[in-house]
Amino acid sequence: MLEKQAPTQRGRRVGMLFLMPMTLFWPSLVLAQSSEGVRFVDDDAPLFADGMSWSTAFRYLQLALANAEGVTEIRVAQGTYRPDQDYNTQPNNREATFELVNGVSLLGGVAGIGATDPDERDVVLYETILSGNLPWTHSYHVVSGRCVHDR
Repeated sequence: MLEKQAPTQRGRRVGMLFLMPMTLFWPSLVLAQSSEGVRFVDDDAPLFADGMSWSTAFRYLQLALANAEGVTEIRVAQGTYRPDQDYNTQPNNREATFELVNGVSLLGGVAGIGATDPDERDVVLYETILSGNLPWTHSYHVVSGRCVHDR
């Protein structure tokens, strides 16, 4: 199996955050049986969806974070997500960041659209990457949070 290499700059990894170890921040993560309070993100999703199910998943993680009122969990399908991707953020904006939302668990490593079980979670097989590698530059901060607490 081929392993993807992260872009490097003078031998160092640049602007990549893998969502595999998110359980370090939220030790009680468990996939909910119901999708109430859950939003879905898949970079293969159609544009202008509501994120309420896999068939209507948000394409951009920024939209799920911006629409997280009443949400307890965001499931992010395999793929690469950049903080400058959404309808309201200027592309290549170095100040764009994924700002965590208090009380909302962010789960990567999910199979997503097209899978037999889109909720299947395997952080190695379904790699989810939050990348600060913008087309012409790099983000200052890929992920940020203010007053974010464990449940």
